[in-house]
Amino acid sequence: MKKRSVVIALMLINVLTAQNVQIQHLEQALIQNPNSAELHLNLGKLQYQEVMKGEKEYLKSAVHHFAKATKLDAENCNAFCWLGSTMVMKAKFAVFPPAKAYYVHAGLAKMDDAIEMDTHHVENRFIRGQTCLGIPAFFGRSGTALADFLALEKMMTASPAAFDHETKAEILYYLGKSYKATGNEEKSEDCFARLKSEFGDTELAQKL
Repeated sequence: MKKRSVVIALMLINVLTAQNVQIQHLEQALIQNPNSAELHLNLGKLQYQEVMKGEKEYLKSAVHHFAKATKLDAENCNAFCWLGSTMVMKAKFAVFPPAKAYYVHAGLAKMDDAIEMDTHHVENRFIRGQTCLGIPAFFGRSGTALADFLALEKMMTASPAAFDHETKAEILYYLGKSYKATGNEEKSEDCFARLKSEFGDTELAQKL
């Protein structure tokens, strides 16, 4: 058991090291090409992942890089969506309630803009939908989450080959959660039943 624990620890160290190397690589690339919206966006995404792991010192930098990407490429809807989600995340660390509310509303507005720019952008729909499910219900955005995952289900039905097995399972899982958040228990259970039936081998189905 001790030997296995050491192996797992070493694997985790390797993963963390690889992530840090990627961040450092992008930081160096930006020194050479500071006006690349793509580099700013990709670095922001990596730093966002670090914040999700609890490394909140990356939050300010992630916001900076996403904001820079939107300024360099005003038509990059993905950058706007990530910026919005990161602003909502800032609310988690804000001390004063008015600041928390500001970051949530400002972030949601950015994400709404991103969806308007491209209503069929799969990643953006996932980002906004999951963000809206993650914030308190009193912000009144449960319906937005439902709209996002209904849109994803429609896209999945129209072009099933464009979505892999795990992504299809995610869509059904979060659609079920969205129905539940909006008070529709029957449709929520229908989604979860379909998830278990069609994607029973996935981690999401097994956690229900």
